[in-house]
Amino acid sequence: MAAAAVTQRSLALNLFLLSIILSITALATARPMFTNERPCEEIYIVGKGETLQTISAKCNAPFILVDNPQIQDTDDIYEGLPLQITY
Repeated sequence: MAAAAVTQRSLALNLFLLSIILSITALATARPMFTNERPCEEIYIVGKGETLQTISAKCNAPFILVDNPQIQDTDDIYEGLPLQITY
């Protein structure tokens, strides 16, 4: 009985340590969420077929509508439209 309890505790501890190691590895290899890199210029010109969603993902800029009050509706964007991108 006691041997089984020790084995069960040992297995639980090993699984716990493995989860910590995997978490640290994932954090170490993940792309940083906030960096000084700017994937887009401060003024971004909308290209053909782009949407606010694709631009937001490309530029890592979730607040495009807030930064561009001239856009009243997400359908108001068109090719050649300049957008303010802030980080």
